[in-house]
Amino acid sequence: MNFIAWAFLLLAIAFEVAGTLSLRMLALHGKRWLVPIVAGYAIAFTSLSMSLSQGMPLGVAYGT
Repeated sequence: MNFIAWAFLLLAIAFEVAGTLSLRMLALHGKRWLVPIVAGYAIAFTSLSMSLSQGMPLGVAYGT
């Protein structure tokens, strides 16, 4: 595991949390929050896949 893999994993965590928090805003304030939700999850899944491709073990990524 290297620094780049950890950086991608931290980025994935941050955007997944942001996307999940935006779900509440969608319920309260309407459909304008749909774009940040989709973008947050897309960036999160892309970052997670990049982290795994850089050598992060799946068990460590899932546990973190």
